[in-house]
Amino acid sequence: MAIVIAVPRWCFHSTRDRDAFIQENLFEEDFLVVGRRSKHKMPRKITLEAYLKSPYILVSPGGDLRGVVDDLLDSKGLKRDVVAAPPMFLPVLAAVEVTNALATVPRRIAPRYASAFHLATAEPPLAIRSFPVAAIRHRPDEYNPMLRWLLDRPHRIAKRGA
Repeated sequence: MAIVIAVPRWCFHSTRDRDAFIQENLFEEDFLVVGRRSKHKMPRKITLEAYLKSPYILVSPGGDLRGVVDDLLDSKGLKRDVVAAPPMFLPVLAAVEVTNALATVPRRIAPRYASAFHLATAEPPLAIRSFPVAAIRHRPDEYNPMLRWLLDRPHRIAKRGA
């Protein structure tokens, strides 16, 4: 049995690859904005003007300086100043802690790490689309009781709102 974690659906290039796997959405996730606590006295929802004026750090596994927020801003004729793009969330939070930059991170990550990194959180100034957090597994493991038990844990946690 193999468990694959955090592999985007687009990684499966052919229909044959996609048919060999099952994707099960575990929960929907949305975003919060984080900024250094001493720099940003952020209200519960940051203004679009303040959001666009601040330097920005983006999570980017591929290293590109664009994300879903940039696509949304483009559709409104707006841009933000992305200054760095580490590949994972914890380096982004560490960078925000020591700069005047902002970052938009998944809602479940922000409050868990905000105090450790001395960050304030706020609602985003735009309606950013949510995204599914999913488990992808091989089709032969569809009825594996151990895997079923493991995949049931995130469902229970999500229902509690953790």
